[in-house]
Order: sequence, then C-alpha cells, then structure tokens
Amino acid sequence: MDGMSIRQQAEFDGKEVHGPINLGFNESDDDSLPSAKEAFVLLLVCMKSHWKLTIGYFLSNGLSSCQKQTLMQHCLSLLYPNKVNVVC
Repeated sequence: MDGMSIRQQAEFDGKEVHGPINLGFNESDDDSLPSAKEAFVLLLVCMKSHWKLTIGYFLSNGLSSCQKQTLMQHCLSLLYPNKVNVVC
C-alpha cells in the first residue's frame, strides 16, 4: 500500500466530473463533495518475479487507519474468490 499527495483539481470530461473524493462505495454524484488531495493505492507485488500490479486506488482527503483497514479487507475479499494467493 502507498499513499501520495495529488493536485486538488476537478475536471469534467463531458460525462462526469473527476477529482472529488471517491472511495468506490456507491458515493453520490453530488457536486458538494470536496476535491481529493490524496490517493491511497493498493498494490500486489510478486515475491518470485519483478512486477507490481495496482489493484485499487481511492481518492480522499486523508484516511484513518480504520478506514485503510476496511479498504484493504474489501480488496482482499475480492481477490480470494479469484484464486489470487496473497501471502502477506
């Protein structure tokens, strides 16, 4: 997992606005959501080879450790039924 600062900016691509907080859990398309200033990224890293795979990224204004734990558990629960062997 990794967290990184991002530029606060909202952009409209003709269909939807990109830039507000988005944790991926059926958030409303409300224009009142603030712009995200941080991205929390979850990666799979191969132990026997040299590759990394992004499995999710979440735009936020800062996450607590409990929120990060919930997001990690959700991602792990999606990997297990697809036969992805997560060691640690």
